[in-house]
Amino acid sequence: MTLELPKAVVAAMRSHGEEAYPEECCGVLIADADGSLTPRRCRNIQNELHAKDPETHPRDARTAYYIDPQELFEITREVDAAKGLLRAIYHSHPDVGAYFSAE
Repeated sequence: MTLELPKAVVAAMRSHGEEAYPEECCGVLIADADGSLTPRRCRNIQNELHAKDPETHPRDARTAYYIDPQELFEITREVDAAKGLLRAIYHSHPDVGAYFSAE
């Protein structure tokens, strides 16, 4: 299945990444009932997880992301209620190239 991203969606995700720099941004792409895509920014709580338990979460938000689970739950409920679809999760890779994570 192919997901075509309109230029405005790509521009919004890029802007999000630039604003979050030097930390990773994260968000979701939501398709409404007619299939139009909307990016939705999410809060990256990786720094909080790292501060609370650096052994379990050795990376901070400069090299990792973790979407706030409560926020993601609420987004999912909103999308379901609107008969939409959560199409993708996106995040940035500041200061490194694209790569597959061992995680």
